Amino acid sequence: MLLRQGRKNLQFIINLVYLIAVYYLINVHAAYSQIIVSMGDSVRTCKGLDFSVSVGIKSSVALSSLIAYQIKAVFNQDLLRVIDVDYTNSLFEDWTANTWNVSDSIISIAGFSIDESNFCEDSASLFNILFSVRNDTVCTDSIKIEHAVFYTINDAVQADLEGKAVVSIIHNVPPVIKAFPEITIFEDSSKSIFLSKYISDQNDSINKLAISIIPSKPEFQCHIDTADWVLLLKPRHNWSGNGILSIKAEDPVGLSDSIGVPFTVISLPDSPGSFSLICPNDSALVLRDEPVNFAWHSSKNYDPGDSVTYRFFLDDDSLFNSPKSVVSISDTTFTMSSLPENGKYFWKVIAFDNNCLYTVCDKIFMIYFMDLSSVDTAGVKSIASYNLCQNRPNPFNCSTEIVFNLPEREHVVINIYNSLGKHIQTITNKIYDKGLYEIKWDAKDDYGLDVSSGVYIIRMNAGKFCATKKMILIR
Repeated sequence: MLLRQGRKNLQFIINLVYLIAVYYLINVHAAYSQIIVSMGDSVRTCKGLDFSVSVGIKSSVALSSLIAYQIKAVFNQDLLRVIDVDYTNSLFEDWTANTWNVSDSIISIAGFSIDESNFCEDSASLFNILFSVRNDTVCTDSIKIEHAVFYTINDAVQADLEGKAVVSIIHNVPPVIKAFPEITIFEDSSKSIFLSKYISDQNDSINKLAISIIPSKPEFQCHIDTADWVLLLKPRHNWSGNGILSIKAEDPVGLSDSIGVPFTVISLPDSPGSFSLICPNDSALVLRDEPVNFAWHSSKNYDPGDSVTYRFFLDDDSLFNSPKSVVSISDTTFTMSSLPENGKYFWKVIAFDNNCLYTVCDKIFMIYFMDLSSVDTAGVKSIASYNLCQNRPNPFNCSTEIVFNLPEREHVVINIYNSLGKHIQTITNKIYDKGLYEIKWDAKDDYGLDVSSGVYIIRMNAGKFCATKKMILIR
């Protein structure tokens, strides 16, 4: 306790001696020499509210025995506030005492050393004065040194100011993002927002700001048109949901503002997705001695809780003005047992949902029906072209029939491949006379092993004629 009190008393005595010495030197030992104290003749742009001003000196006289100094600077106390005087890495850092105080918009800075200092005559940094702007507004002000005295062992040297120690302060404030209204968009629509209505900066135009907009959901797509600074919002097709739009604006010196804006995409009923027909292939020749299997890809349903049904149409008119057959089913296959008369027909499928929205298949297929029993020598002559018919049944389980027609005697090779193009089996490789033929495939490969379920390709080569068909095996 006594030791701590003794230290306090010693410090009090040192401070008292310092103040008496400064007062004595100022009022008794004032003299004049060529010394210039400067804070730099420049414009300072401060980042945020805080900034610092460095005080330096240029002297034409020797100051090697400097033991004390006093400097006064004037500033606008209504706009600026002194935070501290920083001596880090300065010439006065290791002095016995340094002090500062503020009164009536004047900051007084003083210090002394009990030893003679080896003082550099020219220095860019005696110390730094740390300021803060009082209000978050743009302000321009100046800080000017009006009094500076340096004390050596023998003299008090007053600095020559000549109005050179003036620094203009321009305060830079961050951008401001006003509150956006909550964003609401209907599914499969878009929206535009003028960013200049909500983003501003007192120092910089919107063209100088770095603006980033990131949605929390990747399905909610955003694009900034920098020509007019318009934010374009467009959700992906058939997407609905909600999330947050993170908006940030940053100025050239790194100050920024950010905000999170909720967005909602309202769901609307969607038509079923596009789909295509599978079999029989387009322009297929089908024999009427067995039921015909029709198949198509499924149509995607985009609405939760909704379902898709299909309607099959068959007509001899491609406009389907008076369909010969109309069947509603929920599956993607349909077996027609009651076949129409011989001739050319067209078939299509339409997908419907619970809201009566519909989608027609991508392409309408043509089909030829013909009786196998009616094919005789005269009938063969009437079929004057090569043709590979769709296998039947299709899809099939254990075996299927492949029908082809030759208008003349020809060497025929028919191979089976899987969907990856791998050869499975050669089911015929010989010369045939003209006519209509059926060949059975038992769903085995060249080694007599059963093949697995999947899509297989029939490839027929007859002279210059080449054709392929797809068939589906379901075990």
